[in-house]
Amino acid sequence: MSSIAETEFLKQPAHYLNAVHRGESLILSTEGEPTTLLLSLTASSGPRPFGLYKGEIEVPADFNEPLSDELLASFAAPLS
Repeated sequence: MSSIAETEFLKQPAHYLNAVHRGESLILSTEGEPTTLLLSLTASSGPRPFGLYKGEIEVPADFNEPLSDELLASFAAPLS
C-alpha cells in the first residue's frame, strides 16, 4: 500500500488511478494525516489457494450449533 500527499495525487491523477485499477491501494494524506483510501473494487489477485490457512485456524466443534438467544439478540440490538 502506497501513501502520497493529496497535492502529489492532484498533479498526476491518471497515473495513480491506473495503479489503483491494477489492484494497488493508495492512501492520500493532507498535511501528513491520512485522509483517503483508494482501492479497486474490481481488481483481484486471483483465487486463494485451498488450504491457505491450514493449521492456523481452528474451527470449534460446536461451530454449526444454533447460537444462544443472548447472542442472537445482540445482532438485532439498536445501534447507539
